[in-house]
Amino acid sequence: MVYSLKKKEIFIPIEIEDRELDSQLLLSFFATLRGYRIYLGSKEAINTYTLSKQTKSGIYLYKGCYKLNLLKRIKEKISSFVILDQELSPGVSDYKKFIKHRIPEGAINYINQIFVINARAKKAIFDSYPGLKNKIKITGWPRIDLLKKKNRLFFEKKIHALKNKFGNFFIFASDFAILSDDCLTKRLNQLKHNKATTKEVLIERELFWKKALSAYNETIPILKKFARDASSTLVIRPHPSENIKIWKKDFAGCRNIKVIRDGDIVPWILSSDAWLHSGSTTSLQSNIIGKKTFCLKNSHINKNSLSYKVSREITSYHDTMTKMDKGIKNLEKELNNEFSYNLDACNEILNSLDQLRTKKEKLPNLYQITKLKLLILKKIIFDFILILLRKNKQLAPISTRSKNKGRINYDTIKQSFDSLSKIYLNKNNKFFIKKISKNLWIISSWD
Repeated sequence: MVYSLKKKEIFIPIEIEDRELDSQLLLSFFATLRGYRIYLGSKEAINTYTLSKQTKSGIYLYKGCYKLNLLKRIKEKISSFVILDQELSPGVSDYKKFIKHRIPEGAINYINQIFVINARAKKAIFDSYPGLKNKIKITGWPRIDLLKKKNRLFFEKKIHALKNKFGNFFIFASDFAILSDDCLTKRLNQLKHNKATTKEVLIERELFWKKALSAYNETIPILKKFARDASSTLVIRPHPSENIKIWKKDFAGCRNIKVIRDGDIVPWILSSDAWLHSGSTTSLQSNIIGKKTFCLKNSHINKNSLSYKVSREITSYHDTMTKMDKGIKNLEKELNNEFSYNLDACNEILNSLDQLRTKKEKLPNLYQITKLKLLILKKIIFDFILILLRKNKQLAPISTRSKNKGRINYDTIKQSFDSLSKIYLNKNNKFFIKKISKNLWIISSWD
């Protein structure tokens, strides 16, 4: 029956698995219970399928906006384009300035809804784009739903595995982005080759990235000494935008240091003895969970940021241990407001999506799946040729922002849905899970 049944469809592209996948699986779980069919996969696979569709239908739910040309093409194939912006976090100090980078001019006519985390983000979008007034909704984030006690059972196996592997450990969450002069040069070249980059933006980003690189260089000896003094392991978790090979090279041979970037941060927070950072917004999530949170001092720390305010400033391992029980200002109310912690984000989002009109569809047939696979193969070959040409002509490098490691697979989806079924349904519910191409899965309930 599942093959012939028509359902409303939601397309969810995943750009960075470690940051997005678990929360999107949580949202997908509740969406399937409401009768939706979910297409979950890499951004490249979702876009290839969407643009090859013969009918205009479905809801496209993305973490941000696309350039106008691609947005127009996608909107020709789907009923509604919806943004769940996970970059407009409480850690952003100037929302209004940041929004101009997130939503291009002319995009508002193609956006049906925007889901934001708090009232500050909603006001900033409205001030920048008054035409979106009735489309902006404060829903909270599914990522924050994962922090709530009931959902922590979702990570039970992962927490157990981490504790078995590392025992007692500290973790440092990085957010420098720029780790070397070579990284800085490449980022600046990418900006220079972008026609939309103004001279002011180029100067601003260059200054920002140079400060980030300086902060990284200051932090290296602090972390090395921290690990030498500590009896337990120090795990370094690089930011998704950072080259993990540089971290591993700079800390090669350091006793007690492990450089790892794997999965959602929640089980890492829950498993660790304390959370260390140098301005990362993960400190806010750590604080909400109730984990001791520390900020490593450097000359570029923004002491007005919420990330800094929820943390104890430290310079060493001994400093950390001395301040382990030191109190900090209670910011629970501010954090709850900033994260809309009392909202059930998945429920709020789906209530809004239910109001959107979209045509119900059957599962794709063999012809559609074959066509999709050929299009993806064509794109792989084209990208390979383009990479060779760019190397030979020294053009700006292709963006490597998509950080997918193959975690979008049958086992991950099934295990996640089984865990959530036990938490919310007190039973193992049966779900339809089918791979239709590389990095693209269909999920629905068995009706």
